[in-house]
Amino acid sequence: MPARIRRLLSILAVIAALTPLSAGAAHAEPSGTIGESVPLGDTTVVSKLSLEQLQSVLRSEGYTFSLTERKNVLWKIDGVSVLLYVGKTSVSCWVSYSDLKPSLEKINAWNREMRFSTAFLDADGDPCLELDLDLEGGVTVARVKDYLKTCRQSIARWTEKIAH
Repeated sequence: MPARIRRLLSILAVIAALTPLSAGAAHAEPSGTIGESVPLGDTTVVSKLSLEQLQSVLRSEGYTFSLTERKNVLWKIDGVSVLLYVGKTSVSCWVSYSDLKPSLEKINAWNREMRFSTAFLDADGDPCLELDLDLEGGVTVARVKDYLKTCRQSIARWTEKIAH
C-alpha cells in the first residue's frame, strides 16, 4: 500500500475516533438565555441567566430568598442578608456589615489568603465581601449551584473572621 494511502487512512481513523465526541455534543442540553424557557438541569449550559432562572436554581437548592424593589435577590444565609445581582453575563454576590469595623489589615489578609472573593471597605467604611460568577462563554447549572455554595461558605468564613 502506498505511503500516501496509509497516511490518508491514518487521518480517517483519527477523524472516526473523534466523531462520537462531536456527535455527542449535538445532543447536549440546550443553552439557556434571558427570555428563554429552558429547563435547568445540572448539565444545561448558560451564558446568560435570567432572574427567574436564578430563582429556580436557588429554590432547587432549598435556599430562602426574596426579591428587593430593584428586582435583585435578597438571600438569607445563616441570618446574614446577602444580595445577588444578575447582570447581562454575570452574577454577583454582595454582603456588607455596617455594625462591624475590621481593620484594613484583616481585610488585606483576607484578600491575600482567600480565593474567589474580594473584601473591601465601602465609601462609608463598612466591610464588604463580593463574589462574581462570569457566565461569558457558558457555564453549567451545576457550576452555578457550586458558586452559590462557595458564596455561602465564604460569607460564613468572612463573618467569623471579621467579627473576631
